[in-house]
Amino acid sequence: MNRTYYLFLLLLFFVQQKGVTQEQVYFEVQSNNNFQLLHAVCKEEYLQYGVDIAYLNQQGDTIIPFGKYKFLGSDTLRYYADVMHFENGKWRWVAIDQQQRILFDLFSFDNGPDDFNNGLRRIKRNGLFGFANKKGQIVIPCQYTFAYYFNEGVAKVTKSPVKFIKSGEYTSVKSKNWIYINTKGEKVE
Repeated sequence: MNRTYYLFLLLLFFVQQKGVTQEQVYFEVQSNNNFQLLHAVCKEEYLQYGVDIAYLNQQGDTIIPFGKYKFLGSDTLRYYADVMHFENGKWRWVAIDQQQRILFDLFSFDNGPDDFNNGLRRIKRNGLFGFANKKGQIVIPCQYTFAYYFNEGVAKVTKSPVKFIKSGEYTSVKSKNWIYINTKGEKVE
């Protein structure tokens, strides 16, 4: 077995003592390896929302072929890329890694994937909200029925049922039990 595998096992042992998940460890070890940088290409004149894309490595070899994903703003892929993926008769906004694994669903905000605030962005899995960092690591598990973005190190979240109230072009979210969490997922007062 190679050195990286042994380091991974050792790292896994120590971080489990700290409450970090195996999934978070995998992505940290993965991100420390020298992954190749992939570039999105299309058959159109230029990359634009919704066009078919493929990802090529620096040598021009096709790593992710055309036909599976559409462009959603990620013109490069190192740790992950935001793409549109057709599944079960509809398009989903997802983050994929270089092995084309779907890491999580993207939360749509203001006609595009959610931005990063305080180094984190809102994501979804199985209809629940969580937060991921810029390496695609889920740092706060998807456990909330709704979450607002981070502002000055805190985010307003709820595990209670929510009701969406539309007023003109704006939508508000109502819930009975809101809490605030920090960027580590800890409740703050």
